Amino acid sequence: MQPATAAPPAAAFSVHLLLLLSTATVFSLSTPSSTDAVTYIWPLPASFTSGNATLSVDPDLSLSYPGDSAIISDAFQRYKSLIFKHATRVPGPSRLLRGPPFDVSVLQIIVHSTNEELQFGVDESYTLRIANRDGGSIVGAATIEKGGDSLVCFPLFGVTFEEEFSSSQQIFLRLFENFGNGSEIFIEMLDIQEGKMMSADFPPLAVLQANTVYGALRALETFSQLCTFDYGLKTVQIYEAPWYIQDEPRFAYRGLLIDTGRHYLPVDVIKQIIDSMSYAKLNVLHWHIVDEESFPLETSTYPYLWKGAFSKWERYTVEDAYDIVK
Repeated sequence: MQPATAAPPAAAFSVHLLLLLSTATVFSLSTPSSTDAVTYIWPLPASFTSGNATLSVDPDLSLSYPGDSAIISDAFQRYKSLIFKHATRVPGPSRLLRGPPFDVSVLQIIVHSTNEELQFGVDESYTLRIANRDGGSIVGAATIEKGGDSLVCFPLFGVTFEEEFSSSQQIFLRLFENFGNGSEIFIEMLDIQEGKMMSADFPPLAVLQANTVYGALRALETFSQLCTFDYGLKTVQIYEAPWYIQDEPRFAYRGLLIDTGRHYLPVDVIKQIIDSMSYAKLNVLHWHIVDEESFPLETSTYPYLWKGAFSKWERYTVEDAYDIVK
């Protein structure tokens, strides 16, 4: 009598889905007052400097962007709605109804490439500057003195000066914001009178610069983390200003694994996980959809396979999978 042969083990079928995430969500920690406010940025940027001032952010914050990228415009509106989740002061067109002017009213975005193709290893580096209104900004002011034929400039970090025209009576200067990689943006023209010392105050600015739109999304995430709602003043504040941040990912692959072959997750929960990944600027979702324990995915080639799901309520249709990938 031949010994009974054991049944072959069930075939393990595993599907791995790699998602490069271009979504971005907001993280903001509110504190009761600026004196004991702590600003958290996660992950910690590659390099940054900050100060000890507090800036208010206009609930009508506007976007200054020369391009026509739908990714940028949609992301800005999304972040704006997330940052201003609480009502701030009295809305309306008149500044008189809303108290003193806000410090930060414009967010300027500069993206150097028009290529919006999303692929692994895309450049996610960025620079973010949030300046002060006063002349003490580490990146927003300079003291200029003219004596005789010589001009002595004391530029602060991130600012360059270019002499446009000079005479015995006056000097015109063009001021630029220098982002450290050879690129500059024009800020202001100054008329410096003979023999006078002055401080060149810049308008309050929040400027982010990136090589790609995906670097701009990471910068928007950082900007949102700097924004804190003050429950006493009923305004959004940026503590420890001015800020100058230069950042890029330490690792190109920053992934998270979910295993729905062993632990089923509803579609809306998977979407929440994808949204939450941007808190830490993760960029890859490894979706282990099926395994020996469960086969919850519908396939047109083998239509009976998903009968191996834990139950008929714990399945993913083809449309579900497409929706998650989108």
